[in-house]
Amino acid sequence: KSCHIALGIRELVSPRMLWMVARFALVLSSVALTLGEQPLSGGEVRVAVYDSSGSWPECAEGPIQYMQECVMKSNYILYAMSLQPTLALQACFELGYGFVSVDPVFDGFMLYWKGGARAFNAFATLYLEAHPLFFPMVNASRDANPACSYKARRSTSTAHPIVEVYRPHLSDPVHDRVAASVLYDVRGIHAECVEGPAEYMERCVLQSNWFSYLRMEQPRLQPGTCVGIGYDFISTSSIFHKSKVYWMGGVTAFDAFVGSYGNTHPDIEAMLGQTRDRNPACNSSKTFSSWIILGMVVAGIVLAGVLLVLALRRLTRRRRGILDHDVYQSLVDYEVDQSVMLHELSKL
Repeated sequence: KSCHIALGIRELVSPRMLWMVARFALVLSSVALTLGEQPLSGGEVRVAVYDSSGSWPECAEGPIQYMQECVMKSNYILYAMSLQPTLALQACFELGYGFVSVDPVFDGFMLYWKGGARAFNAFATLYLEAHPLFFPMVNASRDANPACSYKARRSTSTAHPIVEVYRPHLSDPVHDRVAASVLYDVRGIHAECVEGPAEYMERCVLQSNWFSYLRMEQPRLQPGTCVGIGYDFISTSSIFHKSKVYWMGGVTAFDAFVGSYGNTHPDIEAMLGQTRDRNPACNSSKTFSSWIILGMVVAGIVLAGVLLVLALRRLTRRRRGILDHDVYQSLVDYEVDQSVMLHELSKL
């Protein structure tokens, strides 16, 4: 009997058992953290935002107002990468997602991922290396939206960000002396190619066209033309007016993508228009046109003022001429009257 007890004690303190206990403790800590982030009784309803098509593996969970007004409008990667972004009155774990952490950018929601933290880390390491502008883009979009200033109630436990925020570094910048440059996906996952003047592409499109940039698995900005690397012309961009849109497979493939994507992303053009307008480099032509229009208005006002002054002077001269004529006539009449009186007196 004592032998059995000793074996039982040895089993309890074995490395295998200690590993199982540690894993169980880790799971419990994650559950406690998640529960600690839940609103108190009477708080806001929590919802999940995820890609119901199953294409994008992220799920975001938080208060309904924050998710609607902030996350759906400013979390560009979740919105752009999801083929069918959906808001549901469910928890992310009920939808099959594993808990990762409090989101490192939008701290009002909890981040979940298909496969949990390990799968997320594997994805984030490669994605952030290929997208150094990711954090500047989403940080700017968050800060520009007042609805994102949500202050979540925190538990005593702290969820550390899974990824580290770092300063972007752009390698091989395209200089102004190059006539045109292109932004495209080296891996060909996203079938788009954007072409435009080098300076405009580097300072405007690369910085503000988050739809194209984030959807490209490995975006590259380089000198050249889209036709030269196998893309077909579609049209001039309706948002970034100095650039042109090309697509691998031509109009047929482009229409097939836009037909389904546009239906599930009704706010995409308005959101891109906002980031364009916040970037002065995107509005240089617009600003120049505005100055031309302002100059024409000022010139018109000055010309109208000159014409008014000339008209007033002409009117004044006319009135002065009439007045001088009346005075002259009065003097003539006076002299005539004097002559008549002298003639009458001479008769007397």
